Amino acid sequence: MKKLLFWAFLAFYFVGSAFGQETNRYGISATAGAGIPVMGMRQWYHVTPQLGIQALFETSPNTQVVFEFHFMHFKHGAIEKRKFQWLVDDRYYSCPKASAHMVWNDVLLSLRTFLPNKSFSVAGRRLIPYFSYGAGLYNYTHHVSGLIYPGQPREPLNPNFLMEPVSDRRVAWGATAGTGFSAVWSKRMAGTIQINYHVVVGYMRPFEDWGFDEIFPLQFFDVRVGWSYFF
Repeated sequence: MKKLLFWAFLAFYFVGSAFGQETNRYGISATAGAGIPVMGMRQWYHVTPQLGIQALFETSPNTQVVFEFHFMHFKHGAIEKRKFQWLVDDRYYSCPKASAHMVWNDVLLSLRTFLPNKSFSVAGRRLIPYFSYGAGLYNYTHHVSGLIYPGQPREPLNPNFLMEPVSDRRVAWGATAGTGFSAVWSKRMAGTIQINYHVVVGYMRPFEDWGFDEIFPLQFFDVRVGWSYFF
């Protein structure tokens, strides 16, 4: 977490120094949406809420630098309902005490480019499309507990003989790209609708007895709406 905060401070200082001039607007934004795991992560988790905050710096009328932070908490991993095959009797057993969840937070620096010549109106409101790309640090913790130890050598199976809880915590580099629309409400206020794809150079360890292989890299989408205020 110290590493994550250090890079967050460094990125914020650099962007603020470079673009916090009188000729450039800056603003803040709050976002809410959903994180959607794909590829290997989809085997473990489903859609979860996502919250975020952003610092916005306009470097030109059609370009913004965005410093952003997001939080997600995936709950009830699929392993909670999976069974394992005990090789002593070849039968399948569930783990009633199984629990799995994954907490994510990230600090990203992105460049957002608007396409005003592609704008259009909906219900009298002008929508300006944009695309964005960026990179940053993703901090995640994956916790699994309550699994029956599958290496027991003789019958009967003891359901209270559990594996040690696993808590994998890592900070990994990643990249993101996305697109969206900005709805201008006034000179100082705007709304956004956006979708982003994330690729993180991190992994989730395997649980082979339950049918989970190692996952690398980690990938997910997010879909969110935001509300921005400019100073």
